Amino acid sequence: MTDKNSAELKFKSLFENSSDEIYVIDFEENFLEVNKVICDALGYSREELLKMQVKDIKPDKYGDIVESLLETLKKEGSLVFESEHVSKEGKRIPVEIKSRIIDYGKRKAILSIARDITERKQMERKILNAILEAEEKEKERFAKDLHDGIGPLLTSIEIYINIIQSGKVSNAEKQKLLNYIKGLASEASLSVKEISNNLRPSVISRFGLIAAINSMCEKLNSTGVIKVSLVSGNFSDQGISKDIEVTIYRIVNELINNTLKHASAKKISIYFTRDNECLLLNYSDDGIGFNFQETYKSDTHKGMGLSNIISRVNAINGTCRFNSTQESGTEVWIKVKL
Repeated sequence: MTDKNSAELKFKSLFENSSDEIYVIDFEENFLEVNKVICDALGYSREELLKMQVKDIKPDKYGDIVESLLETLKKEGSLVFESEHVSKEGKRIPVEIKSRIIDYGKRKAILSIARDITERKQMERKILNAILEAEEKEKERFAKDLHDGIGPLLTSIEIYINIIQSGKVSNAEKQKLLNYIKGLASEASLSVKEISNNLRPSVISRFGLIAAINSMCEKLNSTGVIKVSLVSGNFSDQGISKDIEVTIYRIVNELINNTLKHASAKKISIYFTRDNECLLLNYSDDGIGFNFQETYKSDTHKGMGLSNIISRVNAINGTCRFNSTQESGTEVWIKVKL
C-alpha cells in the first residue's frame, strides 16, 4: 500500500467516524462530500446535501459573510469561526467551524469540521445574564445611595439658599444659614466618597483581591464549561491600594469574558506574584488565539475589550504585553508598580 493510499484510508476513517460534522465544498460553495453526522444533524440525506450549496444551510444574514470568509480562507489557507447551520426543519444550530484548503482529487477544495456549540452558547448566556444581573443590582444600589444619601442634603442646601435669596433674613441669620450650607456641602462631599468606595465589589472589600478572583474562578468552574486555575502562592494583598485592587479585578474579569466569548478555550490559567515594588499578573488560555496587531488596528478590538484592558492598565501606571497567534492560545503579562 502506498503512502497516498494509506493517507486516503486514514482520512476516510476519520471522516466517517468523527463525532463532528465534516464536509467538503468547492470554491463555488457546492457540497462535494458530507459525513453521516452532518446528515443526521440537519435532517438531510447525503444525496440531498450533495445537490445543495453551503448557503442553503445558512440563515439569510450569513449570505454576505460567507463570501467574505471564503476570500479570507483563500488568503490564509485556514480559518476558525462561529456560524449557524439551519436544519431541514428550520432549527438553527450554533456551530464552531474549522476550515482549511485541501487537495481533493485533482483540484483544491475546502474541508470544514463543524462542532455543535449549543451547550456552550447556553452557558455563555447564563454567565452573561448573571453578570448583567449583578451590574443591574449595583446600579440600583448606586441610585438608592445617591437618592438616600445625597438627595436630602442637596434639598436642604436648596431650601437654605432660597431663604437667603428671599431677603427676609438678617445678616446674622444669613451668616448662620451660610454656615449650615457649608456644613451640608462637606457632608455631601463625604457621602460621595463613601458611595464611591461602595462601588468596589463587596467580595474585595471583605476578603481581598485574590479571594475575589478565586470566587470568580470557582463560579466558572462550577459551570463545567471551562477549567480555570488560579495560582497565587504566598501572594499578599497587603499594601496594595484600593484603586489597583479594583482595576486588576476588572482586568481579570475582562480577560475571562474575552476568553469565553472569542477563544473557544478549555482552560484558563491565572498566576499572581509580587515583590516589594511590583505586582505581576500572567493570564493565559488554550483557545484559538488571534493576531494581536491586526486585531488591535481593526474595529474588532472594540468588541474584544482590548482598549478597555490597556486603558485600565495605563490608569494604574502599569505595563501590558499580549502574545497571541491563531491556533496557539493567548498569553497576557501585566506589571504594576506598587
